[in-house]
Amino acid sequence: MVSACAPDGAHSEARSTVVRHVEVGLRSLKCMKLLNKDYCLWIVPPNEGKVRKYRLTLRRVIAAFVAAMMLGGVFVYMLGDYARLQISRVETYFSLRKLTSERNNLLERTQSLRAQVQDLQHTTNKAANYEADIKLRLEQLAGLVESATSLGVFDKRGAVKPDKKEGVGGAEIDCKGSSCDGLPSADSGDDSPMASWSGQTPANDPELVALLDKLIEAIKVIPFGLPAVGDVSSFFGVRVSPFEHSLRMHEGIDFSLPYGAKVFSSAFGEVAEVGWNSTYGLRVDVRHNNRIITRYAHLSKALVRPGQKIARGDVIGLAGSTGRSTGPHLHFEVLVDRQPKNPARFLELAKKLDTAL
Repeated sequence: MVSACAPDGAHSEARSTVVRHVEVGLRSLKCMKLLNKDYCLWIVPPNEGKVRKYRLTLRRVIAAFVAAMMLGGVFVYMLGDYARLQISRVETYFSLRKLTSERNNLLERTQSLRAQVQDLQHTTNKAANYEADIKLRLEQLAGLVESATSLGVFDKRGAVKPDKKEGVGGAEIDCKGSSCDGLPSADSGDDSPMASWSGQTPANDPELVALLDKLIEAIKVIPFGLPAVGDVSSFFGVRVSPFEHSLRMHEGIDFSLPYGAKVFSSAFGEVAEVGWNSTYGLRVDVRHNNRIITRYAHLSKALVRPGQKIARGDVIGLAGSTGRSTGPHLHFEVLVDRQPKNPARFLELAKKLDTAL
């Protein structure tokens, strides 16, 4: 068999490759010998005389180093993971504390708002009750005024003319000399009716409900209801006496009425006396409080008895002409602390209250 001859360059390249392989093999063999070569580690403890000898190879040292590095890496990884876990726990702890604090603040705010709502509800209920109390008392006031004006309101323009022969009478004081000096005339204004009410002045009480209660009690006993339905035949004050034909002080108001006409109580109170004398004839005295008394005189018949409780507008008797009288009429007096006062000042109050309410 005949083969072609290879060029010189090819032989040179092949030899170089073989040489490199040989060198690599020699180095590997040398490294293997180096790795397998034994090394001795002598350890001499300072307190013991015994020497300890450890035989090592480079392969084992490298393996131990690699294992130590791997264990160290695992340890570092685990340490880092533990650190991240602890950091996360700390963050979670502080977040939880923050959330707990916010929750507590919200609970406190909620409780505060609930307390405010309860206070507002209590205030609202109190205001509603207060409003109801005020409304009830205003209705009572309106009812009292209505009861006083149910027969009409007092008006001086309803007085009869002097030339008409109407019934007059009642107690008189002789005005000879100066005995009538200082006494009010028929048109003079004396004490205010509200000043005649006994007890604490309502305006001094800061509570409106208490003030209204006092006002209601005052209005109950103030005689401003009409005692009869008729014209005024004689006013309170100095007049020419129909009996003596001289100036005399008339201590009440005379209402001209038909015989047997009804006579009404002017305010709430209690019948103090039912009696007879030559001046007043048959009369009924009604005590309204410890200061105010009203007198109804010249009656033909009394329909109440002493000690009887009566309300404004109750019928207490029938008109007549008993006692010192020129004809059937009612003589009406208002006594404050046993002193006669102008009844017109009280009766006019009903019209003012009716207008106000």
